[in-house]
Amino acid sequence: HINLTLKSYKSITDVYLKLFDITGREVSTKKINADITCIDISSFNNGCYFFKLLNSKGETINRGNFIITR
Repeated sequence: HINLTLKSYKSITDVYLKLFDITGREVSTKKINADITCIDISSFNNGCYFFKLLNSKGETINRGNFIITR
């Protein structure tokens, strides 16, 4: 699991997290409705993943990446 903390986005409602694999394929979308959200990545393969946080208008408010190695 990944614990995602969104302390700087408390005032923004309807924040969405989108996860993408290295090829750009969207592998998960989740509405964020708490300061700390747990994302289950147990079914993801090892590799590099990218994420975007989007507001309700679909505008990117943050982005980043993470690597899964088991």
